[in-house]
Amino acid sequence: MSARVDAGDPILVVGEPPYATCDADDASEWLRVESALNVALESVEGQMICPYRRATTGDTVMDEMVRVHPHLRHGAGTHPSVDYVEPGAYLDEARAMTLPDLGVPDWEMRFDGSNLQDLRLAVSVDAELAGLEPTRVPEFAVAVNEVAANSVKHGGGSGVLRLWTLGDDIVCEVEDSGTLGASPLGMLPPDPAMPTGRGLWIARQFADSLAVVAGRHGTVTRMRFARPCRCPRDQASISESIVCHPAKRLLEAADEHTPFAANARAGRRGRTARLRGVLGRRRRH
Repeated sequence: MSARVDAGDPILVVGEPPYATCDADDASEWLRVESALNVALESVEGQMICPYRRATTGDTVMDEMVRVHPHLRHGAGTHPSVDYVEPGAYLDEARAMTLPDLGVPDWEMRFDGSNLQDLRLAVSVDAELAGLEPTRVPEFAVAVNEVAANSVKHGGGSGVLRLWTLGDDIVCEVEDSGTLGASPLGMLPPDPAMPTGRGLWIARQFADSLAVVAGRHGTVTRMRFARPCRCPRDQASISESIVCHPAKRLLEAADEHTPFAANARAGRRGRTARLRGVLGRRRRH
């Protein structure tokens, strides 16, 4: 597709957002992505049409999708969405949301510029113990490191990392005392000519979802990584409701997948003990 875009050829993109089965957090994240796509594809000649299946999408998402798509199509007619919100305003609004309370974390760790190496080792061990697919463990460590390094550089020099294993997912949260930058945070490719500004973009490439919001004491970045317990996708039928992104139109078709039961998780006490042991051995070397 990149070659066709570079050549100026028109393109048609068909996406498959997981609204049919994702939870409220993932749905909110995908809506933010949809909003950012209006900016990301401004210079692309082509179309991306977004079918929605009313029966499985849910009223909340259906109410929100008219705010992130400037054009709507019902049947053969297309018309402007009167509820459309410009991406900058929509993403700023989304950053003010409150993330759900996940309870006491499996473990947490305070960090600053002096112990990022220990942090990378700790999250790698925890990801392995929690059952993350081996090929994704390095990706998990890189994503966490990028967000933590962001905290060190832009968030007051330090932060707190918290980890949970919840159902099919590993959830990682980084909180610092920094203030949020301009939208969209890590949703658009960084300028290759700039030496910095890639941290959140890199983290988003590896995480299944990533949300950045204003917390009580600064900024909270929460990432989710799915463990390998998903079943193959069953394609859903195309919706009767279609929405279109601006002149470059985007397409997203909802699909329906059903997760298998979660893998057995290691107990919190055992995982914490192993993490302390690994970090302790490392410090003695």
